[in-house]
Amino acid sequence: MKNCKTMKSWKNVIGRLWLFLGFLLLSCPVLAAAFVHPGVLHTEERMQQIRGLVKGKSDDAYASYLLLEKHPCAQSDYKMEGPFDTIARDGKFGYTKSRMERDFSAAYLNALMWRITGDESHARKAAEVLTAYARTLKRIPDTNDAPLLAGLEGFKIIYALEALKHTWRKMPAEDYEGALRMFTKVFLPVLETFYERNPYTNGNWGAIVTKTYMAASIHLDDRKMYEKARAFYLDGYDNGTLAHYIDGETGQLQESGRDQSHCMLGLGAMATVCELAWQQGDDLYSAKDNRLLKGYEYVARYNLGYDVPFVRWTDITGKYCDWEEVSPKARGRYMYVFDIAYNHYVNRMGLPMPFTGQVLGQIRPEGYDRDQPGFGTLLFNEKADYRKFVHPGGLHTLADLERMKAMVGEGQHPWAEGWAELQKDPWAQSTFAARPMANMGDSRQKASIEAHAAYLNAIRWYISGDEAYARCAINICNAWANTVNQVPKARQDQGLLGIPIGEFAMAAEVLRVCPLWERTDFERFKEMMVEYLYPVSRDFLRTHGGGRVDYCWTNWDACNMVALAAIGVLCDRPDIYREGVEYFKHGLGNGSIRNAVPYLHRMEDGTVLGQWQESGRDQEHAQLGVGFLATFCQIAWNQGDDLFAYDSNRLLAGAEYVARHNQMRGVPFTYYNNSQGLNNRWPSVNGLGQLEDRPVWEMIYNHYEVLKGVPAPYSKRMAELLRPEYGSKDHFGYGSLTFSLRPSNYPILPVPAVPTGLRAEASIGQIRLDWEPSAEYFANGYVIQRSEAGRDDFRDVGVYKEKVTNWFIDSRIEEGKTYEYRVAAVNKAGTSRFSESVRVKAVSVTGCPSGWTYAEVGHVEEGRVDYAGVQGGTYRLSCRSAAVDALSDNAPYLYRKVAGDFAVSCRINRMDGNTEECGLMLRAALKGDATVVTMTLGHWGRRFARMGYRKESGGERRFAIGNTYTWIPAWFKLARVGNVFYAYESTDGVNWFYVHSEEVEMPREIYVGVAGSFGGGKAAGSVVFDGLSIE
Repeated sequence: MKNCKTMKSWKNVIGRLWLFLGFLLLSCPVLAAAFVHPGVLHTEERMQQIRGLVKGKSDDAYASYLLLEKHPCAQSDYKMEGPFDTIARDGKFGYTKSRMERDFSAAYLNALMWRITGDESHARKAAEVLTAYARTLKRIPDTNDAPLLAGLEGFKIIYALEALKHTWRKMPAEDYEGALRMFTKVFLPVLETFYERNPYTNGNWGAIVTKTYMAASIHLDDRKMYEKARAFYLDGYDNGTLAHYIDGETGQLQESGRDQSHCMLGLGAMATVCELAWQQGDDLYSAKDNRLLKGYEYVARYNLGYDVPFVRWTDITGKYCDWEEVSPKARGRYMYVFDIAYNHYVNRMGLPMPFTGQVLGQIRPEGYDRDQPGFGTLLFNEKADYRKFVHPGGLHTLADLERMKAMVGEGQHPWAEGWAELQKDPWAQSTFAARPMANMGDSRQKASIEAHAAYLNAIRWYISGDEAYARCAINICNAWANTVNQVPKARQDQGLLGIPIGEFAMAAEVLRVCPLWERTDFERFKEMMVEYLYPVSRDFLRTHGGGRVDYCWTNWDACNMVALAAIGVLCDRPDIYREGVEYFKHGLGNGSIRNAVPYLHRMEDGTVLGQWQESGRDQEHAQLGVGFLATFCQIAWNQGDDLFAYDSNRLLAGAEYVARHNQMRGVPFTYYNNSQGLNNRWPSVNGLGQLEDRPVWEMIYNHYEVLKGVPAPYSKRMAELLRPEYGSKDHFGYGSLTFSLRPSNYPILPVPAVPTGLRAEASIGQIRLDWEPSAEYFANGYVIQRSEAGRDDFRDVGVYKEKVTNWFIDSRIEEGKTYEYRVAAVNKAGTSRFSESVRVKAVSVTGCPSGWTYAEVGHVEEGRVDYAGVQGGTYRLSCRSAAVDALSDNAPYLYRKVAGDFAVSCRINRMDGNTEECGLMLRAALKGDATVVTMTLGHWGRRFARMGYRKESGGERRFAIGNTYTWIPAWFKLARVGNVFYAYESTDGVNWFYVHSEEVEMPREIYVGVAGSFGGGKAAGSVVFDGLSIE
């Protein structure tokens, strides 16, 4: 018994101790988490930031403020439509709905205006509305919509009470107490009743009730209420909780099958709950693995027009389980609920919300729609608006400029060589005269030249100290600032206006350190950049000219990203700068780094190459995009943001891929397509090995390998091949001067090795030479020489300067004559010995060979066929005019008749003159409108490979598109199996890629051959085929 009594005594002591500690936690601000006041949605610290956005007229945020300022319910002279003693959304008193909603909106919006502007007339108006209703309102009837009313309007009341109590000391105590009593006696019981009932509603109801209940708990300093709201939000037994409203995998909402408006209503309420908690130091946004983010992205994605997954939902009540698909009702009609979530997940946490961002690109600035806090672009906008930029800090910092100056002064390599190159540039002369345009879009190329001149003269001034160059650069910038008076509009290619826009901003950032540039002139220049030029790049990245987001190339996006970053730095606009950074990380277009480098390839040696988005197009544009994104990353690096390293050095992977390919080393390739219908199946040979116009590699090599010690072997070799870099039309260049970080010998590479493996291939009208790239890839060009056989009189027929393409086509030849060729490799160190020579005879042509027949389908002018017995049979079709169109064909045609199943293939080796389209043609008859199947190269740019078919005589020829960037030489194949025809294309005649198959009724025996389409004119066109075979 004694032990039992002792145990009871200890239990009493412990019980009293816990009671004491509990009291202490609730009463002592040191031990208990006290609520922040004002703290319903906006703390005073956050409100100061909002005021800063308004004062600074910060772009979209200020535009959102203007919407608030003009709203009828935000006016300090608002005329109430109530008060009413009974209010309801439905039933007998439903007539009060719109009226009381406007009155309570006036209380909320005027309280908000008071906090932002400090104008007491707004505080008085908010208090007036609350006091009037406090003296009159008696009840909310228990109608169906009662919880919605209490939640939607109650939140406005609590927000206004919180603002007035903690920021406006002039509200009489009895008025405040009366308004608070109205809430606790009329609104709060309705909320409590909702929680007590079994679940019976769609999810937005519970979320709306909870946002107001949590807001009330903060205002009332009621921790128990807060925890109740918090627990309900997370896991309550209701459709309106995070656990039961949003699917944790897909983001599908409980109401996704109902309509889109209620989905947005529910999301907005949930985001408000999370924001209330966040301002009190409680993170509900991240709950359940950021499930709210997934819900937002699901709804945004669907409403943007994309497909989303959908499963039939089993809800808590069992009443809403019959929706079979996502509802299109109200699709694309957005509520103002997106900025609040985007602000947290993207601005605060740096998480991607690409689809939500795209929605905001359409609807910003957010306004107000009665049921949400609204004006999110102002009220929830915590971008890095207060960061201090490094100046100068665009393409170069002050340390960079000082290094250039010092190294040139010391005569160090490679700066001295780069400086010598710069001084020769005609755009780097102090005599350059500006010719500005009011509309920069009249000629982006001319604008770019002037931006280059400003930059290059600024660099010459800083290094030399000669003020003539500074004055030239200043005059250029001032001339443009005084002339541009409109947002530029281009006749075509609006997106490429980002090139000169970014260049002007980068030039001015260097020039800003010059004391000769008057402050007023500099400010005027910055005004031009923000008012007229920034909208071009902003709008392009948001809308892509109204086209599909993936339609535009990487370089189009990238030049505008450079413009955003450069303008942001120049004009001290962190919001603009951040737009560019966010797009680089999470943008939907092809300038975003994961779209610019869509595929990674791990090589046998363990290195990772990143396939570039434009590598299947051509190599000049691939290098262009690499240069633009490297420039973007350099600007960010100078501001302390390491985007070079982003996503495991993904930019480097892309740069190395492009560099390796253009050194003729070969790269892997994964099929690539987008909304253009590219069907890229291999890396393009167009522009392959041409290095002369892309001086972008010193920047990349010096950052990764010299500064960070990250291996960049292919970028390094590109820098070495081009050193010293010069300028170009799309890049400032001169990277050996401006980006070199350590001295190097010059020339850096030894004289290249003698080329080996020289071989020649004769065809009609040309001789093609091929050779192995110079050993170690030390060559940056080649010299090709020719002599008539036996004469030893070699002369240059081709000189590749900063071009490492290892083939050459000689078309200045005479039939039947024999030639000798040899090749030498060159670089900055010198020229190798010439290779062993190769002898080849230029072919002579004859008429149509036996076994083949020449015919003219439809109307053909001056058509003919020539033949040479090389390359498995070589054929040239020539014609002045013969057009193949949709309904009938006019073409010179070389054919033979073939019965049954077969495969026919050929190589298109040359296209000259007015040739529009050429390739394989299978015909049921020789009439122009006969049934036909084709596999041709041509159309726009003479680069579309496509299978064509006319299924009946007189019908229209339709097409299936192959690789739209197919360049000669190109191999095509058509195979017949019964009445199904298969089309293929290849780069080498060995590895074939399927294009399309089509069933076309044809006779058993048909015409099989090659044909061409020619556009007419004074001179004839021609096409050369070889390897023509039928199996």
